[in-house]
Amino acid sequence: MHGLSSLIVDGNRRAPEENDDLVVLDCPACTLDPPGEAGGLTLAISSGTVADLAWDAQAGAETYDVYRGTARDGTDLACFLTGLTGTSTQDDGLVPSPGEGLYHVVAAVNCAGDSTLGDGRAASEPCP
Repeated sequence: MHGLSSLIVDGNRRAPEENDDLVVLDCPACTLDPPGEAGGLTLAISSGTVADLAWDAQAGAETYDVYRGTARDGTDLACFLTGLTGTSTQDDGLVPSPGEGLYHVVAAVNCAGDSTLGDGRAASEPCP
């Protein structure tokens, strides 16, 4: 069946186009604010070089992203794990080079965006 339909996206009507079996889903826009900064991050060695990471649940968070870097000031934070639905995970057992460390930061995420990574920090490689 061919026909003319209009599509409304984010409250804006799109020009009618000829469509073939068009199905329109009405998805409400996100009305939330981004969640607050995730906190309470703890790290404990669970076996060998593998560490357990845990953090406090953040109100309004749908998922969490974990960033990791080697710079103490967080200037090289890169996405390590994304889309976690719980408040704990394990790292991959990576051992830092002698004299270096690994630093982890957790971002709370919802439909409005990500929480901050801390005062003045920005990811060098954001999570998708």
